[in-house]
Amino acid sequence: MNRLLAIDPPILKRHYQVSTESGAYHLSVVSLDITARKRAELALHDSERQYRNSVELSPTVMWIAEPDGSLSYISPMADEPQGRSVEDRLNSWYLRMNSDDRVRVREQWLAWLPTGLPFETRFRVEWPEGTWRWVRSRARPQIVDGVVERWFGAFSDITREVELEQRVAELEAVLESPRPGS
Repeated sequence: MNRLLAIDPPILKRHYQVSTESGAYHLSVVSLDITARKRAELALHDSERQYRNSVELSPTVMWIAEPDGSLSYISPMADEPQGRSVEDRLNSWYLRMNSDDRVRVREQWLAWLPTGLPFETRFRVEWPEGTWRWVRSRARPQIVDGVVERWFGAFSDITREVELEQRVAELEAVLESPRPGS
């Protein structure tokens, strides 16, 4: 529990006897000072807003999956329209994945879930401007009492890394190929 919320607020109790023509009534008034609680709520709200802004402006897309592997959250991309629902963002990512990669990644993911170990894979995604990019998806389980509660993951653009790997492979093939006259 948040330490700020665990503080017992001061309680002010007052008891009054009110007399009227029809008799006496007893009235009790109890006041709670919730100033510390309100400050903590505002600080938490501010912290959540800062975190959300940081995530939404990041080139990395954050996601959360349930223990069965189904995605329950995906952060918006910096260049996507504001106000889209989580479901719309999930559907968009799914449809933008290369169809061959989509099948492979789903099979890998579902086969990996029972291990409870960190997961990593790469796949192609069509970017909003129509280009195809490579992304790396990584996930780590949140384990509570030995049970996976959910998975936290991220997609990162690794297109430049993949292009460099391909170029290195091409150059290695040239170096390994027989040279004329040798």
